[in-house]
Amino acid sequence: MNTLQLVHKFIINVYKADALNIAIQDGPESGQSIPHLHTHLIPRYKSDTWGDDIYQKIQDIDLEALYDQFHMRKAAFQKNPVNELALPDERRHIRTPLEMETEANWLKLELEKFYRNQ
Repeated sequence: MNTLQLVHKFIINVYKADALNIAIQDGPESGQSIPHLHTHLIPRYKSDTWGDDIYQKIQDIDLEALYDQFHMRKAAFQKNPVNELALPDERRHIRTPLEMETEANWLKLELEKFYRNQ
């Protein structure tokens, strides 16, 4: 919940949203479209007129088509990677535990800076 609250503030700040919907869909009966627990954070604005209909709009999205598009974009991106993270696993440089620890510490500091400025 602390992470949700932090990301909530971040989205409000970055997207200049007036409000935010938070939806956790766990199980197909709740509208869950991807078979793992996840949270939707939806920026909302005084000018939008969706109300609770936003949830129906989410359910009406053709996920199969979106997945197909995603996989095509991913394959194209991996053919011409911009950075190490875009490479297929077998072509990536194996990072040392020290490199991963350094990155984790850097990310921790960046998140702390962001959090302090809220």
